Amino acid sequence: MDMTKEDQKVTEISTSTETDSKKRKLEDETPNPNKKQSTTEPEQIDDEEDEEEIRNVPNELVISLEDISLKDIPSISMKANKYIKTILYHWDSTSKGNKESSDLLLDTKRSLFPMLVQLRKHNLEESQLTSLLTILYHLQRSQHNKALESYMKLSIGNVAWPIGVVSVSIHARSRDSKLFGGKANIMIDEKTRRWITAMKRLITYSEKNLQ
Repeated sequence: MDMTKEDQKVTEISTSTETDSKKRKLEDETPNPNKKQSTTEPEQIDDEEDEEEIRNVPNELVISLEDISLKDIPSISMKANKYIKTILYHWDSTSKGNKESSDLLLDTKRSLFPMLVQLRKHNLEESQLTSLLTILYHLQRSQHNKALESYMKLSIGNVAWPIGVVSVSIHARSRDSKLFGGKANIMIDEKTRRWITAMKRLITYSEKNLQ
């Protein structure tokens, strides 16, 4: 049966409406780079990724940015002491039957001992404690390059703060200016040089074995 002109017009309008509807649906489903997206989902992903990064560290030993501000020196000093011992314990468990690794571990323990005592007594120099905590902060998150950068700053006598701490740290004091261009920490005395060098070994061990 032939369609009247009026029927053809109605059909064309219906087809056009259906096409426009499909087009709008497709546009709605296609991401628009110029449209501001909700920040809820990325924030949740970031939180999940951060938890994933430090999943192998006991909660009570996780070092946060707030810890590095040294608001509670006795507490964070003991936390650093225990975490370093955790790494040494893990190293000991993996060096069985390997004389070279065992000998290096023994020398590392001896070198770290004076610093661990200072942490236990809460009297490690604050600039050194800040840098040490920053190294451990990066190690816990498998950021070994950043840990190495912090180690280098510790060695030459500069304070190593992770991003997000400098602006709010209680250490924005005039005394800190003396650390820049002053005497390198590794030149202070033999004990200090040895424990700083031993921290480099912990970074190397962590990178290879604590991924």
